[in-house]
Amino acid sequence: MELLFLGTGAADHDWSRYGEQGVLGSAAALLEKHILIDCGPTVGKAVERFGISPEQITAVVNTHNHSDHLNFDVLQALSGNRKIDFYGSVQACEKAASFCTVHPLTMGDEFEIGSCRFLTLPSNHAVADLKEETFNYLISHEEKTLLYALDTSWMTIRARRLIGNRHIDTIIWDATMSEPDDWRIFEHSDPVMFNSIRRVLEKTGNIAPDVQVYFSHRARTLWPEDPVQQEAIARKANALLAIEGEKINLFRKSWEGTVKWIWQSTIRPHHLRKNWFVKVSFFEFETIDNSSFKSSDLKIETCRASGNGGQHVNTTDSAVRVIHLPTGTEASASEERSQIRNKALAILRLQEKLHLVVEQRQAAEKESLWLDHYRLERGDAIRTFKGLPPECFSK
Repeated sequence: MELLFLGTGAADHDWSRYGEQGVLGSAAALLEKHILIDCGPTVGKAVERFGISPEQITAVVNTHNHSDHLNFDVLQALSGNRKIDFYGSVQACEKAASFCTVHPLTMGDEFEIGSCRFLTLPSNHAVADLKEETFNYLISHEEKTLLYALDTSWMTIRARRLIGNRHIDTIIWDATMSEPDDWRIFEHSDPVMFNSIRRVLEKTGNIAPDVQVYFSHRARTLWPEDPVQQEAIARKANALLAIEGEKINLFRKSWEGTVKWIWQSTIRPHHLRKNWFVKVSFFEFETIDNSSFKSSDLKIETCRASGNGGQHVNTTDSAVRVIHLPTGTEASASEERSQIRNKALAILRLQEKLHLVVEQRQAAEKESLWLDHYRLERGDAIRTFKGLPPECFSK
């Protein structure tokens, strides 16, 4: 199960300044590359920012009908000329019915979108209409389960009973406040509140001590401005800050590490060794699309050409230099009389340089991959297999 954080902020961020340092987007996430959880005011810009095509979004699952989590103009723009599936409260579905295929929910409802199974949990939150339901979700994919719990305080007894004895592998939790004793505790959470819930869920066997926790929905006015202080608060709660643009992969987490295989070799029957260890690592090799650039990634400068060229030299700004801002790589061209031709030539050279940079990085990554053979750790296995064919036992 793959999840991409599109926004991690609460409603007090100034979204007219979205994209500036310190300004978090409206809380939202993209699940399995096509399921959007919440559709707030900045989602449209976030989709563009992180290179997501609106057409790949097939469904929107809404937690509650507050404007920072559900902006109908943005939802309609994402839908375009098609009717995407929308899951949410009865009242929210009524408003979205004209441009979405709606699926009204109530607590306890279970539904599937692609390979993901959702259990609708009641959240401890409220919108203007006190009769309108608000939700958290327990999301399962293959062997892994994610608890998505934004805009909630504590955990209601109904949610706890619906979860039952299910095991939770990853938690995305509301962290609107960074400190306890704020008046918003009746519908939002802080790290101290979460740790109390965490201890109980560990005792009941719903989570492991090393469960991965991400704090999201952070309020600008209720968290320190300094990122170092923010990280320190999260670490104290044994959690991570959700970072916009970050991907988490539940499948990867369940396999990355040392795998133990218990088996008496039939090839070497007299050998005493029965425990075998395999290290599982995931590597992502950098790639670059040489066919196009985002215009926002390029800085183009012009200057006077020099050298042979007749009357044209030093009379017009025909020479062109192109800078790729994310990497600082640059290329230039001045041999053509036309600025347009020099620009095209400079971009072509820049593409070739970037391709070479990526090849060099990939070579270094492959070298690191080979050296990883010598870093096998025996013991503390993430999974254990026994026999041949192996029978899997989770740690």
